[in-house]
Amino acid sequence: MGCIDNHMDSFLFYDTETTGLNSAFDQILTFAAIRTDTDLNEIERYSITIQMRPDIVPSPGAFVTHRLTPEDLKQGICEYEGACIIHGIVNKPGTISIGYNSLGFDDEFLRFTFYRNLLDPYSHQYADGCYRIDLLPITTIYRIFRPEIIQWPEMDDGKSTLKLELISKINGFVTSGRAHDAIADVEATVELAKCFMKDEDMLRYCFGFFDKQVDRKRIDDFTHAIMVSTKFGADSMYMAPVLGIGRSSHYANQSLWLRLDRDIIPQSGILSHEELFAVRKKDGEPDIILPPLPRFWNRLSDEQKISAEKNLYVIHENQKNNSLFKKIVEYHRQFKYQLVPEADLDSVLYQTPFFNRAEKREIYQFHNSSFMEKIALVKSMKSSRIKSIATRILFRNYMDKGLPPFICREYQNYMERVRLSTNDIQVYPKKIIGFKKDERLVPEKALEELLKIRREVKLDGEQKKILEWLEGYIGSM
Repeated sequence: MGCIDNHMDSFLFYDTETTGLNSAFDQILTFAAIRTDTDLNEIERYSITIQMRPDIVPSPGAFVTHRLTPEDLKQGICEYEGACIIHGIVNKPGTISIGYNSLGFDDEFLRFTFYRNLLDPYSHQYADGCYRIDLLPITTIYRIFRPEIIQWPEMDDGKSTLKLELISKINGFVTSGRAHDAIADVEATVELAKCFMKDEDMLRYCFGFFDKQVDRKRIDDFTHAIMVSTKFGADSMYMAPVLGIGRSSHYANQSLWLRLDRDIIPQSGILSHEELFAVRKKDGEPDIILPPLPRFWNRLSDEQKISAEKNLYVIHENQKNNSLFKKIVEYHRQFKYQLVPEADLDSVLYQTPFFNRAEKREIYQFHNSSFMEKIALVKSMKSSRIKSIATRILFRNYMDKGLPPFICREYQNYMERVRLSTNDIQVYPKKIIGFKKDERLVPEKALEELLKIRREVKLDGEQKKILEWLEGYIGSM
């Protein structure tokens, strides 16, 4: 269907549960997946549990949500072995990976997991006929244009919601577990896709949004369009009129869009960079861009249409003068993400070059060596980056195997930084910083989060036991 024409193609519906929300510093705990043929007939299931690494400070909020217990995690394998297995699953030739909000969460966790375990973080996005689809944006399209295809849940205030667990509940999708249990969410995603396949032509069109070449060919023809995104909210039925202002000068895969239902040109006539905002859309990824055809445009609210027409007129008039609008466009086209020199090794995936040939040879040797050979290999590695990542792999996954002193020292030095108090300004340079200038969660902050949950959240008996375990575990760190 659609972009799928190879008889070897398969869908891999998947979901993950994690120790927290930070893709660079948290880790995957469970990976569940169902592989189907392109007619959605089940072929195989996967369920992988991963032990929590010794350097992880778990987020209590995450554990209260997914309810994984220490007994669950004891049955798991180490992260390095789990990463290698998952990498093989998602990189099977012809695999189209599908999740629900996966490109906004799960897929980024996969990329960082692969990177810190010396696996190609991007190959599942393009190599051997593999690519990715996110069912949440497609669900948004069906909610707007084919609402009759399933029943849609509402919140207590009557507003529409696209939460998978509520969609699953109201439509009676059969699942084998609770909400936020990975395999239950996968089953619900498969059932949802089956419902969408009732309108196969529409589903085929939607798949094109996740093919980089198809998506780019579609959107480069538009000067103004309709953008569909969950971030616009249910009040606007997830839509906004937008104006295309070209592509980034520094990131070739990004197109730039300004919302036409907001003031684009400051009424003061003064360009304030703090007020500037553009949606930076990557080819083949959300958000979704639709052409300004009447059948789409007329779905906008009257207020949105009036605002769009006003903005288009103001822009047209402004361009007659030495336009402020041109300066706004130039600002967005020349914008570059700020590099964070102090970012920790775990978080620099987007700041560092791809692995080069020499590094790939060392990586290949590492993966194909025994445990004792890995230790010897680390000592002789020429790439400082690969050596540092490999050292972390060893102390994170094999501390119980009797590692040599030079690796144990690295572990102790790293754990000193993990345990830092957030109030100790003098040791700030030792704090672990991410590529967004965010700080890695430390035990002190995790315990503060735990106490806040106890005060503000109504917990059942199972959740209370999980918090008791976490309080002791984090406290011991």
